[in-house]
Amino acid sequence: MPNSTEEFSNGFVPLPSAVVMQYAHSTSPAYLSVYITAYGLFYINGRCDVSELSVLGMPHDFVLKALMFWEEKGLVTVTCADNTYKLEFSVPGKQTDAANADSGCHLERIKDARRPVYSNEEISVFRKGNKEIEELIKLAEQSIGEPLKATQVNLVIGLYDWYGLPFDVTKVLMNHCASIGKFDGRYVEKIAQDWSEHSVLTEEQAESRLKLFSVYGKIMSMMGMSSSTGGTASQKACMDRWLGEYGFPLVIINEAIERSSMATTRLTFSYVEKKLKAWFDEGVKTLEDAERAEKNGKAPRRGKKHDFETREWNEEKVKDMMAREREYLASKLLNNEAKGE
Repeated sequence: MPNSTEEFSNGFVPLPSAVVMQYAHSTSPAYLSVYITAYGLFYINGRCDVSELSVLGMPHDFVLKALMFWEEKGLVTVTCADNTYKLEFSVPGKQTDAANADSGCHLERIKDARRPVYSNEEISVFRKGNKEIEELIKLAEQSIGEPLKATQVNLVIGLYDWYGLPFDVTKVLMNHCASIGKFDGRYVEKIAQDWSEHSVLTEEQAESRLKLFSVYGKIMSMMGMSSSTGGTASQKACMDRWLGEYGFPLVIINEAIERSSMATTRLTFSYVEKKLKAWFDEGVKTLEDAERAEKNGKAPRRGKKHDFETREWNEEKVKDMMAREREYLASKLLNNEAKGE
């Protein structure tokens, strides 16, 4: 292994095959730059910390975001020692001291970090140094039919740079948002965050995820909630379970939501989840199956305040209670007449 910059200048860096075969063609070039530079420094010097990556001229938060991506792929370990982020790579014959690092300090803390606001100087560097970013900006302007505002230019760069979306995936996202008139930060970034977390790397994956995002919106509307953002992470987890693990179509989910809304004054995802889980366990496939499960008492038990199974059952109970009340009043009236009152 080379041990100096001079020796390296006449040699090469053997990248892991996974980087070359799995990620080189599908990962953001900026993410690849971070990995290759960090790996090269580690290979040359036997060590590397995040501060050395300042040579890339990228925002510090973005570098950490990229490293978190590679750490999730199992290609780098980021630890903290003496308040310095240190990187460890698996290199044949290389001894590491990762075991001595403070494992309590790692990259989890930046998962909720916000996209950086790029300065005019940084934007100029991106546009001149990356043809794909310049093309994305032009495509965005064509999609919305007008020049981008400074905030929108920041957004487009962030999709590619901060969220690490590949060029083709970014195009799909921009075209979608422009087509529905929602080329604004909140909506666009909500989808970008989702795609980044789910490693959407191809146009096909992006189109599939958009369809799912549309279904999220429909379910959120059924729940009487805002559908513009597709729900929170926990809400999406519920919807993924209803659609995936349980395999319910929207008509069954809607039925569960409607029945749940009649049984509680505060409709929540957890409440609907209990009903759908019960239906799944009972093998419900159709609306008829759901109706049968409800009548057989196989649906989730309600609280005492709403102790009924369906609207029809509740109406029958109300009629019965009213009949009993009339009988009671009639009986009381007869008794009073008999007493001469």
